Amino acid sequence: MTQSTTPTDSAKLFVIVDDVEAIRTFLQSLLEYNGHKCETFGDASSTMQYLATNKPDTILVDLNLGSDELDGLGLIQSIRKVHATVPVIVLTGMGMEDGIVPRAIQAGASGYLTKGLSAETVYHEIIKYTR
Repeated sequence: MTQSTTPTDSAKLFVIVDDVEAIRTFLQSLLEYNGHKCETFGDASSTMQYLATNKPDTILVDLNLGSDELDGLGLIQSIRKVHATVPVIVLTGMGMEDGIVPRAIQAGASGYLTKGLSAETVYHEIIKYTR
């Protein structure tokens, strides 16, 4: 992390959806440290309420949203109905071998990040997908 903590005119708006508060806090801190803005949510329903009236630059979605009525795959499909072109990056502790990542891509995800990567790698991967 090498940039200012002050959002700039080129700051992007990220939506972070994860049922684990520590993950939301980590991603928010990482992105805000690098001059971006974030909105965080722990469930699909509050995320969709926000997205009904707001268009972020990128959306980060955990595939396992715990006890939420919509899992990450269902949330991605719902997001695509509202924002067809906004990049959606899935966050997963699983990988290609579980078959979940290909299903997420088929549901409309732009790419994926495996949890547990270094902060620098996570940031660069997120920015790679952001317009």
